[in-house]
Amino acid sequence: MSDHWTIRSLIRELAARGDRPALQAVRGDSLRSISSAELAAQVTALARGLHAHGIAQGETVGLIAPSGPDWVVARLALGMLGAVVVAFD
Repeated sequence: MSDHWTIRSLIRELAARGDRPALQAVRGDSLRSISSAELAAQVTALARGLHAHGIAQGETVGLIAPSGPDWVVARLALGMLGAVVVAFD
């Protein structure tokens, strides 16, 4: 990763990593692994959907969700849009 990275460049680099694991989540006795390309695709799709619903750069968005892969996807998607994210724990 270069010294001048952005969330968008991070997502492009994730997509280029293909099937290499990006996230792993444990639920009960099972382990869910998400590839780098899958994570990049989910983030990009959510960012497009949020943008279509009016979320734009500089807009403040509250994020309320349990910790896990979905939270990571939502946070990265909002970052791609340049939204200001306020995480409520």
